[in-house]
Amino acid sequence: RRRGQVNRTVLCSMASRLDESMGRLEKLIRKYGIWDNTLIFAVSDNGGMTQWGRLWPASASSNWPLRGGKTTVFEGGVRSVSFVNGGALPAAARGSTSKQLLHAVDILPTLASFAGVPLLTQGDGLDVWPAISAGAPVNRKELPLNIGVNPLGGLPWSTPGLVHDGATNYSALISWPWKVVVGDPYVIFATKDDRRRDGWWSIEGYQYTAPTEEMSLPYRLYNLEDDEAERKNLADNLEHQDLLKQLIERVKWYASSENGWVKPQSNVPQTSANPRFHNWIWLPFLREGEEASQ
Repeated sequence: RRRGQVNRTVLCSMASRLDESMGRLEKLIRKYGIWDNTLIFAVSDNGGMTQWGRLWPASASSNWPLRGGKTTVFEGGVRSVSFVNGGALPAAARGSTSKQLLHAVDILPTLASFAGVPLLTQGDGLDVWPAISAGAPVNRKELPLNIGVNPLGGLPWSTPGLVHDGATNYSALISWPWKVVVGDPYVIFATKDDRRRDGWWSIEGYQYTAPTEEMSLPYRLYNLEDDEAERKNLADNLEHQDLLKQLIERVKWYASSENGWVKPQSNVPQTSANPRFHNWIWLPFLREGEEASQ
């Protein structure tokens, strides 16, 4: 069998094992009589990693009918599934579904609200318990998916291929139902890609369909209500130019230091952070004003 088919079988087997483990956990919770006081909130951190290459980190997920997967800003990479279960979930909410704009930052305020625990500070997240438990609307129309500025953060400046022009790149934002992608939809560094990551991978047969548009475009614009698979780029349509400009300005606003935006720190390991140097305690290892080495 082809490598992609073998990896797909392994991945699906792993998902089946995880499902079995969740079943055993539920049985234990019920056994000890705490099911009625339990709320399980399970969420994926991103879409599945697809088979764009033969070596790690490429994998064998399918996000069909969505486009792309993990590492891309297309819906296959940023739209993830979640579920809420447990005896504490109201009966009226069981079996219901929601496709509103929720985000991982909503989990803390939502669970705090459910538990009746006040938060000391108000972050970016929303209390979406009313939406989960009773189907109430969520007060969110806009959601930044990723905001990046060249040279992209998280990588040393010496990384081959990094662009240092200060332009907004690898960025995406939803202003429902519209979505704008500014710059590259994904970034390739030190990996061997056998095919483009922004295509579509089917569930049955795990077939790959390549995109027809160019990889490097300054802007992309999609109507997610009509085109959740992001097959029709509307960025060049004359009737949408004012809208496109507005969305680009919103991305720039999120990427501005005046708004509090900070470039992600480098992912290069810092040996001085080793707890063995700090009496085996996890704590800030930089002096005030000191920067981590690049």
